[in-house]
Amino acid sequence: MSIVDKMVSFCIITDGRDPDLLRMELESIHSQNIPKYEIIICGNTINVAGLINSIIYFPEAAHEGRLGAMRNRACRQARGKILVVSDDDMRFESNWYKGLIEYGNNFDVLCGRLINPDGSRYWDWATHGGPHGHRLLRYDETDDHIYVTGGLCVMKRYVFENVQWDETRGFYQLEDVDFSRRVQQAGFTIKFNIHSTVVHLRPSWGSQEPGE
Repeated sequence: MSIVDKMVSFCIITDGRDPDLLRMELESIHSQNIPKYEIIICGNTINVAGLINSIIYFPEAAHEGRLGAMRNRACRQARGKILVVSDDDMRFESNWYKGLIEYGNNFDVLCGRLINPDGSRYWDWATHGGPHGHRLLRYDETDDHIYVTGGLCVMKRYVFENVQWDETRGFYQLEDVDFSRRVQQAGFTIKFNIHSTVVHLRPSWGSQEPGE
């Protein structure tokens, strides 16, 4: 089955504090011309009527910063074979779905180009905890300690059925690194798709170019 035959579920978590950014993200998804897709929002109450398929009210997890708990809740409700797990401050560029088709179906978990509004890179293809510390990799590099940022993760549904996020971890507790390590330990691979681009709309808090 090719990518175009698979339903794509966008699972977006939100604290409800910036509805304008979320609406921008939702509109960017609707503009992709994806044949079969759904959008699920999980977290704090927010009015985006007409732009989503369902909302999961989970304000206590949003307030406590339990990102993994919200991601898991949204993914459990998703119907798609491809899950796109995202924060509420992303804009999917016009090449995103076309780039996913171009990459093809051979992946378990995918990172993709994730840039800041000024064009610099966010944590799109990075390593953590190995000999290189925490830094961005060149797009043609790989590393045993790569991880997929929690802000944007594309994965097959069977990955989530085997590995979920730690629901006890909060902000800045490396929930994405922990998830990535357990994904790898389960035998799944994390790959990089250079053909698809997403813009991280909030200012970066510390990513840097490779080698800096």
